[in-house]
Formats: sequence, structure tokens, C-alpha cells
Amino acid sequence: MNLGVLTLAACLLILHLGIGILAWFEKRYLPLLQKITDKETLNMKLNRLANSYQILGIDVPQELIECPSLLIREAKRMEIRLSIEIILISLAGTIPPSILVLIFG
Repeated sequence: MNLGVLTLAACLLILHLGIGILAWFEKRYLPLLQKITDKETLNMKLNRLANSYQILGIDVPQELIECPSLLIREAKRMEIRLSIEIILISLAGTIPPSILVLIFG
């Protein structure tokens, strides 16, 4: 085969994967990351505030004093899910359209 055609095909594949990953990153990863960061910041502030009130002798609910480990576990779970999702999107992006046409056409 001609080296120019192979180079063009490789460049198009890389461009296709790059656009897919960038679109996924903008649509899925950044909003979820922002949501986790906002919740984590709010929970940490509430935790510090509850600890300072407890030091002053004010009775605060026990849920506010405990470390928000549930949020950390949820963030790890979401990170794993998003990692699997990006791997699957990358694998789907490597399938040439001609194969899809042969399968479904």
C-alpha cells in the first residue's frame, strides 16, 4: 500500500479519537468532577464548623462530626466508572466505519 494513504488513515484515526475523547471529557467528566468538588468542599466546611462548635461545647449532630468518607467512596466509584467509560469510547472510536457498514449494511 501507499505510505501516504496509511499516514492519512492514521492521522484521521488519531483525530477521530481525539475529538471523541475531548467531547466526552467536556460533556461527562468535567461536570461530574465539578459536582464532586463542590460537595466535598461543602462537607469539609461543615465538618470543620461542627468540630469547632463541639470544641466550644455546643451540641452538634454526630453526622456532621464524622469524616465524610461516603463522599470519598462515591468519588472513587465515579472515577472508576468514568475511566471504564473513556476506555470503551476509545475502543469504539478505533472501529473503522467500513466495518460497521459491512456488519449493519
